[in-house]
Amino acid sequence: MATEHQRPQFVGVDIAPLYPSEIHPTNVKFRQANVLSGLPFEDETFDFVYMRFMTFAFTINDWERALKEISRVTKKGGYIELMETDFKWYNEGPFKKSSIGDFLRTQKNMDVVTSPLITKLLTKLCSSEINHNERKIAIGEWGGKLGKLYRELYGWGSRNLRKVISDIGVNEKGWDETVETCLNRLNERQAYDMIHRFWIVKPSGNEDE
Repeated sequence: MATEHQRPQFVGVDIAPLYPSEIHPTNVKFRQANVLSGLPFEDETFDFVYMRFMTFAFTINDWERALKEISRVTKKGGYIELMETDFKWYNEGPFKKSSIGDFLRTQKNMDVVTSPLITKLLTKLCSSEINHNERKIAIGEWGGKLGKLYRELYGWGSRNLRKVISDIGVNEKGWDETVETCLNRLNERQAYDMIHRFWIVKPSGNEDE
């Protein structure tokens, strides 16, 4: 995006130092920060704030804190956009993931189906119209280049749950094997899920105060 649109200034934020320090567009900066601890920016700094794929990073309580913080740094009249996927597969076959979802919800206060929660919290955050659309995304090579990329993303996210899963007695090697088996089966059955995109305009008056 920064390469295509060279006039705006972009700032990337992540809790980990993932951004390249030498080769990057000249209109991009990177800050290492945790949105839950507070972003290192003044109120109403940005015209547009975008956050995506935080389902396995936030607890239910964290979601409200994070949305309030990104709203704080967004200018009045500016845009906030979120993109998330629910941990809900279609054409998944006999593979069952309910026990994992139940464990995350009851023991870790995490919800793997976040789209209803996001809708609720955005409604609470401000009075602006909540725009929401969804798109079917293939999981695996059967969906072409995008499906293959999405499978890799799912694998990366699932493997990052090793520590959480170990709490229910699953060793890391066994979990990695389970993830790979699951992804193979989802590809074979031409499974897919839904990507949810939300965007709002921060009110220009006092409606959100």
